[in-house]
Amino acid sequence: MLCVFKIGQWVLRVTTKQTGDEVAQMIKDGKEIEISDYEMFNPGPNGEHRFYDVRPGDWSAPTVFEEPARAIDLPANLVVKTAKGDPLLDAKKNPLTPTDLNAKGRKIVGYVLHDSAGNVLTNGRASLTNAAGQGITPQFAKDNALMVGGHRFHVRVLHEVNKNRIRGFVAYCHMLDAASRVPETRVVELEDLKFELPAVP
Repeated sequence: MLCVFKIGQWVLRVTTKQTGDEVAQMIKDGKEIEISDYEMFNPGPNGEHRFYDVRPGDWSAPTVFEEPARAIDLPANLVVKTAKGDPLLDAKKNPLTPTDLNAKGRKIVGYVLHDSAGNVLTNGRASLTNAAGQGITPQFAKDNALMVGGHRFHVRVLHEVNKNRIRGFVAYCHMLDAASRVPETRVVELEDLKFELPAVP
């Protein structure tokens, strides 16, 4: 049975293994209801899913998929490697391609833009929803440069907090001139980051 609940602007849609009468009785009795599928989303004016969805990921665990209507697919021939420069592999040690990442919902959902000297540009940090509000629609050129506001950027790093729980990359980009080729891209998770904090006095 399909059940739909409203939580403010959010919609929770669940499918149960029980019939409508059984669900009603179980709610009345305060019993647990087994759900076979579920999805929580924020519907836009045209029915598009905004901001993020929560739905089953690997092993049916609740997983956040960011920017479901706006996320940018990675180009199929983009060269992606680990933070250390090794080939990107799945849990079974099979090579991962950009197409594999896209299929898992691991797409670009926001960006941080740097100039050629490494300085963050004014208004250079944005989610894709925020960028759309500024009239900006980033897209990849044929040479894998990310085009934003008429400028070419190399996606130097794709950062995600946790691929098993939150799907979506923030792209850290550096500006390229017209003649520069696009080098490889590193995929960095939270566990790859090392912070050197000052000693406590």
